Amino acid sequence: MDSSVPLAMSPNLKKIVLTGDHQQLRPMVRAVNSEYSKQIGLSMFERALRVKNVPLFRLKVNYRIHPEIALLPGMLSYQWLGCDRSTTEDNEAYEYVKSFWHSEKNREHKNDCRRKGEWTKKPSQKFRRMFFDVKDSSSAMPDDSTSFVNFGVVQAIVRKVTDLLDHYNVAGDKVERLDPSQITIITGYVEEKKVLEKLLKLVLESLGWDTFPQVVTIDSIQGGQNDIVIFSMTAANPRAWIPHRIPQGMEPHEFRLHSCQAVPLDVRKSRLVAPESQGHRRLLVHFVIDLLGLGDIIDVTLPCVDKLSADESELSSCDLWVAQGSSCE
Repeated sequence: MDSSVPLAMSPNLKKIVLTGDHQQLRPMVRAVNSEYSKQIGLSMFERALRVKNVPLFRLKVNYRIHPEIALLPGMLSYQWLGCDRSTTEDNEAYEYVKSFWHSEKNREHKNDCRRKGEWTKKPSQKFRRMFFDVKDSSSAMPDDSTSFVNFGVVQAIVRKVTDLLDHYNVAGDKVERLDPSQITIITGYVEEKKVLEKLLKLVLESLGWDTFPQVVTIDSIQGGQNDIVIFSMTAANPRAWIPHRIPQGMEPHEFRLHSCQAVPLDVRKSRLVAPESQGHRRLLVHFVIDLLGLGDIIDVTLPCVDKLSADESELSSCDLWVAQGSSCE
């Protein structure tokens, strides 16, 4: 928007066409009064949308996201997202994840009672979008950093990656091998990105892999996509939450979305009441209510959530990784 200001000064200018997404990367404002009364919380693009004499054309059909995934950012930010027929076409990565989802190793998650939702009697069989709630895990800020990291979430993500890769040893010729490069992990915190990359490299190298999932921050993923996306919503405390970056992390990806630690997923829908405030908390509560209603939440309990393996010797003795993982041989 700011770059368009010089254009408006041109005497020969007849029309300016602005394109953008007013739900992504808004300014962060701590004071609710300033955010709304003074419009500090609005982006320049969103302010232009509120001018009544500006013609507005809103695009409501997406060509990149499967309907099951598009439903979530639609509920959270855009109210509704239509989906082109091309978004429902399956690929080999989908068939691989489908085979894994219905495997014996994944039975505990597939039959988890939390997947029944609020009104359904049977567990949901949809698996393109799943939320894993890591129990007893909280975020912390290292002494030498201003960014957060959640060791429990990091371990849950790495374990899910190794479980997926290991499935080929069970399924064999029934599916095409999944390569780690087909997985993208998104996190909102630079510190957690560093820890994820370190643990993934340690675990996968010990299993013989020489390729690794791409680990990125939300700000750097815009416009990108991959077959499998694991979105780390790492906050497990009220100080580590980045609401405006959630839609951006969800949208640019073509197929399934796995998420870890969407707080607070351990509450019952009947206990949630939307706050009176017009701030981000109302949006978060509605977000959690919708998730509970859909039954997309899977509980994860890890043996240790407050430390990580430092080397391969500690890795082999950790209960979390025993009998886990896949060799690429």
